[in-house]
Amino acid sequence: SLPANTSELLLADICAGFLEHCQRRVAGTKLLTSGTLGTARTTVRALKPWYAISCHEFGPRRLKEFRTALVEAGKSRVGINLCCAMIKTMFKWAVSEELVTGEVFHRLQAVPGLRRNETTAPELDAVKTVADEVIERTLPFLPPMVADMVRLQRLTGMRSGEVCGMTTGQVDARTAAWLYRVDHHKT
Repeated sequence: SLPANTSELLLADICAGFLEHCQRRVAGTKLLTSGTLGTARTTVRALKPWYAISCHEFGPRRLKEFRTALVEAGKSRVGINLCCAMIKTMFKWAVSEELVTGEVFHRLQAVPGLRRNETTAPELDAVKTVADEVIERTLPFLPPMVADMVRLQRLTGMRSGEVCGMTTGQVDARTAAWLYRVDHHKT
């Protein structure tokens, strides 16, 4: 429960409210997992040293401190930028709930993301495709349903969460070319 007087709100209060908001949004979907919820949880955990700060005092300087702490902890540039973007999203939500003023959110928007080759934060390795030979050698060791899921991903490029969330009611198999209709899709 948030304090009645928003001037007394701490960053911890905003974090707790935002996580509840994210969990309600995921609960209202058919998704088994949510990258946004995972990023929100990771970000809120990383913000723990700043919890006692008034949310109205968490401005660009504090966001840069947070970012520097993540660089020093060895987090990747992409991961750091995701966390900083999630903080901005959290404050945008807080403005929509009239917990903070728009000025607080606006000031945070002024902090740019870390750029490639302009930081000591490491870069992520490029995600590579799994060789067909590796997939073929692995399939016999998988349970039949999981093997079918891997084959489907291989043919369609679907994400794991999308395959796991499929239901028979979404597949029209009345013709030679089956049609898969989704209620919600990321893009």
